[in-house]
Amino acid sequence: MAPHEYREYTAWQERDITARLTKFTADGILTGATISLQENAAQEWIAGIIAQGGGPPAASTDAHENLIRRQQQIKESLESDQLEYTPVLRITDRGEPDLSEWATGFLEAIGDEIALWTYSLADTREKLLFALIGAHVVGPAGDAAREFLKRLPNQEPLQKMIGTYWEAIPALLEYLYRKKTELAPLLS
Repeated sequence: MAPHEYREYTAWQERDITARLTKFTADGILTGATISLQENAAQEWIAGIIAQGGGPPAASTDAHENLIRRQQQIKESLESDQLEYTPVLRITDRGEPDLSEWATGFLEAIGDEIALWTYSLADTREKLLFALIGAHVVGPAGDAAREFLKRLPNQEPLQKMIGTYWEAIPALLEYLYRKKTELAPLLS
């Protein structure tokens, strides 16, 4: 079964041990942690990823360094004005990007902030893109995003985006990162 066929993320993890944490999910987590409004989110998530990975201490050290390096790359690319960010996505057998693992990791990292992000994106094009990412998430959050998209009164903009929305991810994430810098002082 594909991740989107499970109603709950935990059921997916319990059922398919190979899907517990992949590089695609980890990249989504690191991206979400970079955008998170919580202080030290990236360090906490990196520690969690390492703890979940198990393995010998030397491998954990290498993995830790690689995750820190990737998170720094994500941060630098989101700070750039050049749309440099590229998510690490699984490619299907048909050669199409599969957003489900990355999106699940991304929303897991910002899970406590979803309502705030949704509110701050109200009446923007980015809210639709945010929902499209959410629609690929495993479990209740994905169900809610898919339901939201179904209820949109004007489906035309959505239909135009569906085929290539993943190409808009870098611009959306840079927008969210800039928005984070606006919101962070208000929340401290």
